[in-house]
Amino acid sequence: MYRRIIYTWIVLTLMASVTTLVDALHLEILNQPQDKIIPENRKIKLSCRVSHLTNKYTVEWYKGDQMITSGRNITAIKDKKRFVIFGDLSKGQYNLRIQNAQRADAGNYTCHVYRTLDRMLMLKSRTSFVQVAYLPKADKYPECIRGESESGIRENEIVPLCFSQVGTPPIHLDLVDHLGKVYQDGVYLDYSYKPSFVYLFVNITRKLEGFVFRCRARSTHFRNYEVSCLLGYINVVKEPYIESVQPSVSIGGDATYLCKGESNLPILEYTWQVQPSISTNRISYFDDNRMITISEISESDDNKLISCYVRTKAGISMATTRLTIQKIKTLKIVEQLSTSEIQTVTNTILNTTNRTLFTEKTLYSLPDVPISNLKTSEGGILFIALSAIIIFQFMIYLIACHCICFKTKTGVKLPIETEFQVTDSTPSNPV
Repeated sequence: MYRRIIYTWIVLTLMASVTTLVDALHLEILNQPQDKIIPENRKIKLSCRVSHLTNKYTVEWYKGDQMITSGRNITAIKDKKRFVIFGDLSKGQYNLRIQNAQRADAGNYTCHVYRTLDRMLMLKSRTSFVQVAYLPKADKYPECIRGESESGIRENEIVPLCFSQVGTPPIHLDLVDHLGKVYQDGVYLDYSYKPSFVYLFVNITRKLEGFVFRCRARSTHFRNYEVSCLLGYINVVKEPYIESVQPSVSIGGDATYLCKGESNLPILEYTWQVQPSISTNRISYFDDNRMITISEISESDDNKLISCYVRTKAGISMATTRLTIQKIKTLKIVEQLSTSEIQTVTNTILNTTNRTLFTEKTLYSLPDVPISNLKTSEGGILFIALSAIIIFQFMIYLIACHCICFKTKTGVKLPIETEFQVTDSTPSNPV
């Protein structure tokens, strides 16, 4: 008895499974829902046609994970009147229509086929991505925020010139000159600067100076959409620079610098700063602070940072330079000569016909002059007795010889900068 019941249950279950399997093999979604971009307030139509559909199965529409229809019934939707299932149900047509599309209707839609008995999922359509296209308000966007302004914009500054709502699909902003040409150098769009908005940023250069620009909004989806706002002239404030008035700065002298600010805006103020700081008694300002003079330059002033600040309505710009002291070469002690060595060198110079003295950077060539014309005083001071035609170079040579002889008499070792090179030639007029 029990065996018959069990066998009967098994047979019926197998028959039902075979029937379900046969039906499932015939089930097919013939019309798949497609991706849509629908303008706001228009109709959205999504197709779903299932072949060999019987009353054993139920067709349902889902938006994301939320069921919105089951058969003809609309479920879990606040505004049910806008959602309708239409088509010939006997032919398996369960098409979805959404009236008066709103931005909230955008999302992913799928068509599911379930077995009614146990809600087993039999089929699932492709996912349809629906976008509700809308444009920013033409009477408000785009909005220009920079351009024809008294404050101006500093050179090399990256600034936003205009912005707009993004819209769907996202709109595009262009910087257009007075001839209608799109300016692209240093221009980029930022869709993340502020949620739901797009900003047009520009790296300000002198190329923008004096031109009239517009910010234009356009859409690739809405071909007829093109709205712009007027930026006007771009006032570019040039960066200042510092010019040294003196070609060189030496110890004990003065250093003068001029701050030059090129701007089409009135310059309100010049200010200076020296780092590390120095005594204010050594600093003087001229020409409404455009020029600074630092007096009594010392070694400690070398490489100090001098900054000039130029203030306009656009803000404060800065220029810097370094105070560089001209280096004067000091004598380097290469060798300490003894008294006898100094006397030898001196005699060699005096006894050489071609009296030539080489130093590191200067060459003095002296004419032949009788040494008898030279006299030395008791105090070690060499008086030069030469005729009026002796040239200036020969006088320098005599002074040099005098210094060498003086050091020799006093027994002081003489520091020599570089070696003396003396041409060894037979004197034509020996002393």
